[in-house]
Amino acid sequence: MAFSLSAPTALPSWATFVSPNTLQISKAGTFVVTYTFLAGVNDVTLALFLNNNEVSNSRFSSNGGNEPVIGQTVLVVVPADLPAALTLRNVDPLIPAITAAGALPNTITASLNVVKLF
Repeated sequence: MAFSLSAPTALPSWATFVSPNTLQISKAGTFVVTYTFLAGVNDVTLALFLNNNEVSNSRFSSNGGNEPVIGQTVLVVVPADLPAALTLRNVDPLIPAITAAGALPNTITASLNVVKLF
């Protein structure tokens, strides 16, 4: 299953938005997560977080100049993680993120594609 959180698409049964920037995963499995963010003129470093822990190998950066940040990682969600909260955050301490009203600190708005492999 694949869906884009930036498009008006029905979410699969294992995914729920619990806030404007948090996707709750309710089923264990292996997922491929891809994100795209247009950085604008500033450098930015982004990473995925699962239950407030940074996901290994999910940190990607841009060099500014309207260069997109494109990140992709394989995420394994085990039953002990459930329900799992997935967020994408700005982890660059020098560049503050602009957040939406009600958003968690340092979260950003991006295109996020999650594919459940098994």
